[in-house]
Amino acid sequence: MKQLPLTFLTLSALWLTAASTVSGQAPTSLTTKDYVEIQQLTSQYAVALDTRSNDGNALADLFTADGELVGLRGTAKGRADLAALARRGIMTADRPVVDVSHFTMNHVIQPTAGGATGKEYVVLVNFGPDDRPGGDFASIGGHYEDTYVKTAAGWRFKRREYVAAKPVARPPQALTPSPGSASPAATQTTKPAAPLTADDYLAIRAVANTSAYGLDTGADGRLNVRHFLTNHLIEAAPEGARGKVYVMVFDIADGARPTSVSLGGHFEDVYEKTASGWRIKSRAFFTSKSAQTLKAEADAAAPQAPPK
Repeated sequence: MKQLPLTFLTLSALWLTAASTVSGQAPTSLTTKDYVEIQQLTSQYAVALDTRSNDGNALADLFTADGELVGLRGTAKGRADLAALARRGIMTADRPVVDVSHFTMNHVIQPTAGGATGKEYVVLVNFGPDDRPGGDFASIGGHYEDTYVKTAAGWRFKRREYVAAKPVARPPQALTPSPGSASPAATQTTKPAAPLTADDYLAIRAVANTSAYGLDTGADGRLNVRHFLTNHLIEAAPEGARGKVYVMVFDIADGARPTSVSLGGHFEDVYEKTASGWRIKSRAFFTSKSAQTLKAEADAAAPQAPPK
């Protein structure tokens, strides 16, 4: 089984604690409900952005009275400006009134002294109009940097900023497929698996989401958004927990080339609960193969008939 290097695992672990130590103040304690409500808030944002419902006020409702949104088409602060920006489009103006376009993943939430902060990847997809099949990736992709506060009406955005993916030279492929079909889940042990709590599930998902930032952050500290993780399955295991998570590697458009899919597949993970919280103990990457690819590989491996 091919394991990711220690530098990747340690970078992900360091990112988990960085936000709570920058201010020097003790972070606010977040409950399981807080995490879920903040996750719901960002999901509502995508829906409000794509539908532009209630004359743009559906988006404004997700921010504090003095909340600020920084997008590609300008900055809005306060309810009236937010609704106006929602009506004309945060990212682009040439979208239908009702559409599904904004796909967000890799949401990581950190408690702070004033509430919480977060990061989340985003990529836009243009589907075929009028129910026609097809579509393509938009030239828009990057990540959000958020500040959340808890109000009498629930969690709201204090500030959300869209940070576009910067055009950089395409990095070498960071994921190496694991040979054969061996996986962490195949490990046999007689140790019983302890049940997982709701907090355990949230913490493990946070670790997996954070791993994308570890993969995409270069030695210079620059974030090159590429690895989008979704469909995370977690189960209790003798080692602590095991998981599977889908991964898509996108190369966001840089002007010279359109957004494209570089690689796809899934991770198979083993998670361990340490004194510092849940961490990835081992991770194997398996590429996704189409039926045509599998047939071609089988044909190539089949014995060849001798020439007549």
